[in-house]
Amino acid sequence: MDNRERTASPVPQSPGVVQWSTSGARSSYCTVAVATGHPEGVTLNFGISRGGERHPGELTLDLLHQLALNPRVAKRLHEVLGRVVADHDARGRPALTP
Repeated sequence: MDNRERTASPVPQSPGVVQWSTSGARSSYCTVAVATGHPEGVTLNFGISRGGERHPGELTLDLLHQLALNPRVAKRLHEVLGRVVADHDARGRPALTP
């Protein structure tokens, strides 16, 4: 067995202040959100319904944004959204329903 002293690599510290650059950001109002899980993580698709069906049983959606999340980020998003929805409902606002 090796008895040499081992040192742990330093753990990076989180920054005290986070600044978001919005130069490339876009905002969209979405009426449809779909999540798909796969071994590498989660894919989120956000879009909007064009409204009205051309053919019975057919719905046309415009995909506005697609995000690929690693598993850690997907789990964090799940936790944050759960808290946001619970807070929304606790304030007596109209319930958010799927």
